[in-house]
Amino acid sequence: MHHAFTAPKPEWEDRIESDTGSVLADAYDIVCNGHEIGGGSVRIHRRDIQERVFAVMGLDKAEAEEKFGFLLEAFMFGAPPHGGIAFGWDRTTALLAGMDSIREVIAFPKTGGGVDPLTDAPAPITAQQRKESGIDAQPKRVQQA
Repeated sequence: MHHAFTAPKPEWEDRIESDTGSVLADAYDIVCNGHEIGGGSVRIHRRDIQERVFAVMGLDKAEAEEKFGFLLEAFMFGAPPHGGIAFGWDRTTALLAGMDSIREVIAFPKTGGGVDPLTDAPAPITAQQRKESGIDAQPKRVQQA
C-alpha cells in the first residue's frame, strides 16, 4: 500500500491482514520516455476497508474514530470511487532542461537537510526575536474552581 488512504487493488483486499506487505495498491504513474513525471492512486471509499487498514497500522477502533471519525462517518453516506493524481512539474522541467536534479530548476531549492542555501534558513533567531515573537511566553495558570 502507498499510504493509509490508497485503496488496495480489489483482488488483494482479502490479504490486508494476512499478507499486508504484498498487498498491491491501486496506484499509477505517468511515464514519459522512461521518466516518471507524475502519479496518483484510487482512494479508499469503503468504511470497512479503511477500518481494516487502520487496524493493520495499529490504530484501534477508538483511536481511528478519534483521529479520522469525520472520514469514517462520510463513508456511511456512499462515497463514490475516486482518485487523485499529481504531476511533477519540477521533474518535467528538469527533463526538458536536460538537468539531472530538480534542484537546478526549482526557484527556491532546499538541500537534503531542508536548508535553503540562498538564505541559510531555517537559522537560529536572536533572543530579541524570540521575545518579540512570544515563543518563550509562559502560559498563564488558570485557577481551578
